Amino acid sequence: MTMIGSLYPARLTHLISEEHTWPKLKKLELGLFETSEFQLADLLRRHASTLKDLRLRGEIEMDSGGSWISLLQKLKGFHMLEKVRIEGDLTTRAGPDTAEERWQIWERRFPITSIVLKDPAPWDLENYLLRDGLFPLTEDNMHSWGRR
Repeated sequence: MTMIGSLYPARLTHLISEEHTWPKLKKLELGLFETSEFQLADLLRRHASTLKDLRLRGEIEMDSGGSWISLLQKLKGFHMLEKVRIEGDLTTRAGPDTAEERWQIWERRFPITSIVLKDPAPWDLENYLLRDGLFPLTEDNMHSWGRR
């Protein structure tokens, strides 16, 4: 459901049961949802033997206590993936022991010398996850809350 200026995404567990496994799942495309780091990692782990193509799009918010940095480092170990496309706003709620995270991952439409250079692009994540690219999410390219 979309309201003017706001998105009310579904919980991942409302979209896919925590116990459900598709035995032949090859491509998974999800967007506009809230989740915990554990729930998303667990979903991907349950399908590790068949999943080849992962696409995460739009606003994806992780619960407090989770981290996109941690999740992507776990995904790096999922050697079954052949294609990955992650784009949109990746956010994490602050918790008692964790900070807020926010990255805007969008296709760059400007020359490499432009001001948006610090924003990671989808191919930066793909290069990290599928090849030996550098880890693209840093505190230097994180957006502060309320700024878009």
